Amino acid sequence: MAINDFIYNQPISLIISILIVSGLYFVGVQLLKKSKIGEVISLVSNYKYQAVVFSTYLLILVIYPLIFFFKINNFYLKLLGILLILAGILNIFTTLDLKKIITNIKKSTYQDKILIVSIILLFFWSLGPITNADSLAYHSRVSLNYLNYKEIYDILYFQSFLFGPMDSLTIFSFVNGAEQLFPIIQFFSIIGLIGILKKNANDKDIFFLLSLIILSSPLLLHYVGSLKPDIILISGSAIAFSLILKINKKINLSYYLFIFGAILTINLISKLSFILSGSVLLLFLFFQKEIFNNSNKTKF
Repeated sequence: MAINDFIYNQPISLIISILIVSGLYFVGVQLLKKSKIGEVISLVSNYKYQAVVFSTYLLILVIYPLIFFFKINNFYLKLLGILLILAGILNIFTTLDLKKIITNIKKSTYQDKILIVSIILLFFWSLGPITNADSLAYHSRVSLNYLNYKEIYDILYFQSFLFGPMDSLTIFSFVNGAEQLFPIIQFFSIIGLIGILKKNANDKDIFFLLSLIILSSPLLLHYVGSLKPDIILISGSAIAFSLILKINKKINLSYYLFIFGAILTINLISKLSFILSGSVLLLFLFFQKEIFNNSNKTKF
């Protein structure tokens, strides 16, 4: 495959995908910066690292029921895509400071430079066309079936009955002509994992080693260039696990419950393999809730 086929085969699709992700980042930053949920997220990571993951979960919470229950018209999905594109353009012109980025790179340590190069290479990997067999045979087919016939289930195609929340994101990307949207979101989900490590790793060498392992993992490299939703779900689960270990009793428990509820609902419906981690999360949440309530009773 030539480099022209890898990136420039569908430049419009690539541009739209980048602008929509930029819009998701902008929306996520604005919501987290001005809400208690952002304060909760900041306990385990700088909220900017989680902005794309957070807004992606919100987007899925909106479009999945509309697609699944109401067979929403493509026009409204396109309208939502246009709004995110406009937000993405606004984000680029208001927050992107290339001089500052270059200055920070020059001042960084050799370990940071290695991570930066790895991140850039991974980002370029996410920009390529989707060629993963499972993505083309299952995820794309279910989404195209909805686009063409407004039907989710196909009696002749058993795997269509596995339609889940993440497939609604694929439908959204195809409606807006953004083929690379899903892989780029997967890339930013990995950035979210690194953000959690950066906040919680006590030693810089340990942070560097773990980050490098994540960025060079063959399995994650495989998922980044596909429509398989595992990295997004893993990133969401990592946020939930980290928050359970850092519940701040000064913050209302309802904000935690909203985050856990959104993550667990989407994860459990999306893939059966997340039932195990979801069940563990529920157990941890139950015991932490009891500790939270008992401490409040003791206090009063």
